[in-house]
Order: sequence, then structure tokens, then C-alpha cells
Amino acid sequence: MSDYDVIVCGGGMAGLAAALTAAEHGATVLLAEKGDALGGSLALSGGLLWTLDTAAELQRRLPRADHRLGRLVIDGLDHGASWLRSLGVKVGPKSQAMIGRGSRVDPREVIDRVSALLLEAGARVSYQLGLIDFAESAGQVSATLLDAKSGSVDSITAGSLIIATGGFQGNSELVCRYLGVSAHDVTLRANPWSTGDGLLAVLRQGGMATAALHQFYGHALADRGHVPYHVEEYRTLAQYYGAHAVAVNLAGHRFTDESAGTGEENLNMALARQPDAVGYYIVDDRTARSERLPGGDLVIAALERARLSGLDVISAETLPQLSDALDLRGVPKTALMQTLTEFNAGVKDGSAALYPPRMSHRVELSQPPYHATRVRAAITFTTGGIAVDESLRVVRLSGSSSITQRMATEGRAAAFSNVFAAGVDVGDVSTDGYLGGLATSLVTGRSAGRHAALAALAVSNV
Repeated sequence: MSDYDVIVCGGGMAGLAAALTAAEHGATVLLAEKGDALGGSLALSGGLLWTLDTAAELQRRLPRADHRLGRLVIDGLDHGASWLRSLGVKVGPKSQAMIGRGSRVDPREVIDRVSALLLEAGARVSYQLGLIDFAESAGQVSATLLDAKSGSVDSITAGSLIIATGGFQGNSELVCRYLGVSAHDVTLRANPWSTGDGLLAVLRQGGMATAALHQFYGHALADRGHVPYHVEEYRTLAQYYGAHAVAVNLAGHRFTDESAGTGEENLNMALARQPDAVGYYIVDDRTARSERLPGGDLVIAALERARLSGLDVISAETLPQLSDALDLRGVPKTALMQTLTEFNAGVKDGSAALYPPRMSHRVELSQPPYHATRVRAAITFTTGGIAVDESLRVVRLSGSSSITQRMATEGRAAAFSNVFAAGVDVGDVSTDGYLGGLATSLVTGRSAGRHAALAALAVSNV
């Protein structure tokens, strides 16, 4: 006999949605949270349930993403929002947000309401209980869990296991190995508990990782060196407007198409691979007072918040004066002026070659004063991860145990029968852009919870 029908590892949006959905389908549930509180990065978020509008937009903006899963998110978000409303969670009106659609929720209300309903349904919720490994045999899954309070390691059996551990951004070694960036330089803009436990367990058991393990989602923060940020500053000091800025590294050079992708996410990834993972976002006053951040504030508000926090925001009446100020901060004036001059010439009439290219937001810097903010790349969650099928079952490979060979192998073997993944543990949903972290977690969590419960109960009824 199994201890539970379903074990869910991870108590963020995906884990909460999966656990309650499984309980709604009649499953007995253990929700094992590695941290000391539920919520994961949901608790740190602004609560925007956002995604793209259509599958056509998905194809256009994220051509290399897993479109099976992308369509699941796009088609399932409205149902997910309705489900939250049915639980008593207040969900704001659906509206256009950035380039897609979204509704806002209060993260604290979601966490409190879902956790209360879980307890009412008889689920067990345990804290400081992290996944080490699992094994599947004879229609059962045995999960090896570490109790951080006692240091004990326990094996708990279930009909199904759902992995929702939240990515591997909290694991410095995996960040270096897969992302190719220094975890010392890139700020962790997330909870500290998502350290790749799910991915490591899947790979250990012959499961498959997705191709884009080198990608992640995040937003650059106004730089304060290596002094830790307060949690509320993850949003208040985020410089979301990068796609409208001219971004330069410490050598004074542009290093990517700032406008690529679905927002600032691709620029932030490119910034992470520059020296020290820092650079400057430069805008003129027209952009600062006309373009808006995802929350609705003007860009100038982000600049002022950074300035009031004592961080490095420089304003000047001319571009040479701005270059003089950055020269004092180690950015060579000659190189920077050449970059800015070439950018203005390239976007003004298109007659000058512009490298890197600028596909959109092609507006010259022309309206003083000019503003430059020193920014540091930050990581919220990894977007490569565990390979799953359409039912969120974890895909497994036969043959070599080499992780590199697994990633390169084209032929896939059958999925694990009763091991599922959800949330940002699922890889390649947001390749080369962003499809919405909370939306992805809500939709895949509910889907995994339903499939896991049905699979477990089917076995128990045999």
C-alpha cells in the first residue's frame, strides 16, 4: 500500500495548484515544501497571471519554444483564473498587459486560500522536506526526502509523484555549468530553495533534460554591487525598460539587440554574459516620460526609485556630458560616444549599418536630459529543465547515462508512468523569451495534478 496517492514536491504556484487539483480529484496528497513557508517565488511576485494572446503570437515571438506546452498555457490560463475565482481568490479583470493578456491576484491570498483548502481536504503539508531522489516500480513511486529539521532521510511511497521544485537558479554550480554565467556576479532574484532538486533526480533516474538549459528568465536590477537586495526591491529596483534603452557594457559597447524577445528578458540574459554581469541602460527624457513599465509606471519612476535608493543613476544635458560622467566610472568615453553616435545614425534614417541590429523600438537618443543607470543581471528562474510529454509525464531515455548524450539524443523512450513535472521545472516553455511564469505554473500545475491523481487512483483501483 502507498503512503499517499500523490506526493507533490514544491509549494510554489505550481505545487499548490497541483496538490489541490489532485485532492479535488479524490487523491490523498502530501505536499513537501523544501523551505520554511509555502509560496516559493509566487510569494515574491507581483501576482500577474500573464501570457501571450494566441498560438500565432507564440510561434512568432518564441519560435524555438515547446509549442505543445505553450499552447497548453495560452489555452488554459482563463480556465486557471476561473478556478482560482471558484476557490474564493479575487482575480482582477482580464486586460492587455505588455504584449499579451493578464489578470492580477494577491500572491498572499492565493497561498493562504489554497493551503487552507488543502488542509480541509485532508492533505498533509510538510516544511523543510526536500526531494533527493525517486524510483518507480510496479505502479508505485518511492520518493526519497530529506528532512532538514532532523537531518533524517525518509522514503515515502505514492501512486504518483509531481516535481515542482522551481528550477535550479539557487544552485551556484548548476548555474555555472548550464547557464555559463557566474553565480557570484548574477543576482538571485528569487527564493533560495530552488536548487535543481527535481532536475537532478530526473537525470539520475534516466530522465531527459530539454535542449535550452542555458536560458533563464529575469530582469536587470539597478546595481548595488554585491550588497544583498531586500525582497521588495526585486520589483521596485527592476529596470524593466531595457528593450527601449541603449544597453552598453563596461567597455562602452552595445552587445545585443535590446529589443529581441518578448520584453527585457533576452537582454538580461545577454547582460549576464558581459564582464561582471553589469552595464548601463541609457534612455533620453522622451523615453523616460512616455514609455511605461509592466506595472503601469513610467520609466522615469524606475529611475527615481533607484536614485532615491542611492544607486548609480546619472543624468546629463548632452551625450558628451553623460559620456564624461560614465568615463569617471570606468566606461571609456571615446568608445561610448562612438556607440551612441552610431546608434543614433543607424536608427534615424536606416542608412547606417547598426550592429548589433535593433529590430524594434528604433528611436534615437535626442531629447535631453539623458539618463544612464548602472544595472546588474538577475535571475528569477531557469527556463530549461525537465522534458515532459503532453500530460506532463517526465520523459525518460534508454541507453547512455551521459547527460550530454541525453540532451543530444533525438529518440525518446516512453515517459515514466507516474512521475510528472510542473511549473518552471518543466523546460523550454519560455525559450528565447517569456510566456509568463505564474501562468505557466498555474496551468501546468493543475494539469499535472489531474493526470497524477487519475494515474494513481487507476492503479489503486486495479
